Amino acid sequence: MLQMQWVLPEQESSYESKPANTLSHFIGHEGPGSLHSYFKQKGWLTYLGAGFAANAKGFGFFNIHVMLTKAGLGGSPICYIYDIFMTEMAYRKLENVG
Repeated sequence: MLQMQWVLPEQESSYESKPANTLSHFIGHEGPGSLHSYFKQKGWLTYLGAGFAANAKGFGFFNIHVMLTKAGLGGSPICYIYDIFMTEMAYRKLENVG
């Protein structure tokens, strides 16, 4: 399993817009054109999930979990992990534009 984690500020002050919740749904969506669909078509994963966990006062962690297949782990896995990471970062940049 590949796990990525970022520290984010608390989300309670954003309870109306729910940015972390929106991002987790965006990343975890499995429909056509989604990250999950893209990586599954590549044969690299069986699971992709994301979510925010409030761990302490004032901050929490945004987590992304990817269950890689043998193809996702085989050959040159650093290339796959890099592609997964860079694609995810591109989606994060798009999210910040809006």
